[in-house]
Amino acid sequence: MHRSQSLTAALGVLVLGGAALPIGAAALPSAPVAKTAARLPGALVQTRLASTGRYHLRVAVTTRSQIATVVSLQIGGVSRRVTTTGHGGRATINMELSMHRGVLVIRARAQRVTPTLAVSVRRLGPLTSWVDTAAMQASTVATRSLGAGWHPVSTRPKRTAPSTRGASSPVPTGSTGSTGSTGSTGVAPAPAPAPAPASPSPPAGPPPGPAATPDASGPYGVPGSWHSIFDDEFTAPSLNTATWNTGWGGPGITGPMNTEEMQCYDPAQAVLSGGELDLNLIAKPMQNCPVGGGPTTVNEPYASAMVTTRDKFDFTYGYLETRVWLPGTTSGVDWPGVWAVGYNWPTTGELDLVEGLGGQACWHFHSASGGPGGCAGVYAGGWHTFGADWEPGSITWYYDGTIVGTVTSGVTSAPMYLIADLAADATYGGPQSAPASLRIDYIRVWQH
Repeated sequence: MHRSQSLTAALGVLVLGGAALPIGAAALPSAPVAKTAARLPGALVQTRLASTGRYHLRVAVTTRSQIATVVSLQIGGVSRRVTTTGHGGRATINMELSMHRGVLVIRARAQRVTPTLAVSVRRLGPLTSWVDTAAMQASTVATRSLGAGWHPVSTRPKRTAPSTRGASSPVPTGSTGSTGSTGSTGVAPAPAPAPAPASPSPPAGPPPGPAATPDASGPYGVPGSWHSIFDDEFTAPSLNTATWNTGWGGPGITGPMNTEEMQCYDPAQAVLSGGELDLNLIAKPMQNCPVGGGPTTVNEPYASAMVTTRDKFDFTYGYLETRVWLPGTTSGVDWPGVWAVGYNWPTTGELDLVEGLGGQACWHFHSASGGPGGCAGVYAGGWHTFGADWEPGSITWYYDGTIVGTVTSGVTSAPMYLIADLAADATYGGPQSAPASLRIDYIRVWQH
């Protein structure tokens, strides 16, 4: 992924004492915050929003504490808690808010230490739908994609895919499903495994998801005339290497897709068991991991897994669906994703079916013209079904059979291949947590 330069630098953040503000904002002393009922050391930032619309915010918190410190944030009407860790005690959250024009106030408080705030704000555009209006009225987080001029955070070329498609790669073998006019052959459908026991439902967000579709005859909750072009139920004893690659940019252990990620991809962390594919993230020092096939190498503190169908299966238009158990319990953790991407990113597009950003399940479509999308809340702690109907000129996302969003601008028509991965980072995903797993029951694609 082409990450932007330092977001703070790109937005012109001015550091003033215990807080950093966008240029033109006012720095206020922390004493008034300290006089609140909690009487905790704090920092306060104010910035003026010139017009009503959708805004991307990046809030970086520093405590300079060597021990994990919980910091309470109040961002307008939204409350968040982050834990600063690592050398210097840092944590960062990114979010999109739909807000009225006026002054946005951001406060941070912590026990025994005075946090420092660095706040970056960028207007993404006007309110465009009832979803934006409802989000503004409820003061809830909507999405985490970045506006024009930045690479959208939920893309991972997001991670710069090579610009040309290989010509000699094998296609899936074995029994084939029905093949659409633009889809390569897929592996044969198989009965879905029984749902795993769901953990207790989180206090907010949707209830545990539905049972698996027993016969894979069509998308969950989306009627119509469909035929299967790809279906992997992960019931085999090992990963089908005629369909799937492991890692990014080469065989064996590979480096991350971008500099934000903190793991190397190790095929040993992609495990088939009990009728599901588990992509496992563990704390394990990884040395000399080749980036993009080499020769550059990196060292990372985590090992995890990625699978892709690059050069083995791709499709143009259709319904992509997966049933997964996202890592986390009452909130999402780490940076999981199931998505599709073209061979010449961003020109050929990227469809994020579900991506864990800031603990939420998010959907976006990225192309050369931008990266619209949104977030639908916390979907961790149980099985959930995520689908996207990619049609000419539009994409509609369904979470547990309910529409959560639609994109009608910049929709591309080039073939895309599939990716599933679990990454760790300190910026875009949820809180780092290891060990953790992205559990995948199936991945299916249909066409009309």
